[in-house]
Amino acid sequence: MKEQARGISERIKVNVTLAGHLSDLVGQRKIDIELDNHSLTGLMERMSDLYGSNLINSIVKTGTQELKVLILVNGMDVDFIRRLDTPLREGDNVDIVPMVAGG
Repeated sequence: MKEQARGISERIKVNVTLAGHLSDLVGQRKIDIELDNHSLTGLMERMSDLYGSNLINSIVKTGTQELKVLILVNGMDVDFIRRLDTPLREGDNVDIVPMVAGG
C-alpha cells in the first residue's frame, strides 16, 4: 500500500482470449498477462513485447489507435468504454476477436 502512495503501481494479471488467426500468431487461445500499465494500451505494449509486432499489427492499425478487431473487457465492447484507454483491473477478462466480413 505504501508503494502505491508513492506512485508505484502494482502489477496486475489479466486473462486474454484470442480468436481466429490471432490465436495462431500466439500459439494458444488463452493467455494470462501481467501488466504494469493498467490499460488496453499497456496490454497491447506487453503483448507486442511477448509475441511481436505481427500480432499487434493484426489488432491495431499502424500509427493510429484504430482497432481492426472487436475487444471486449468483461463482456463490454471497448468502443463504448474508452477504446485503448480502457482501464484494466486484476482478473479482468479480455476477449480479442477478428472482424468477420461476408455476405
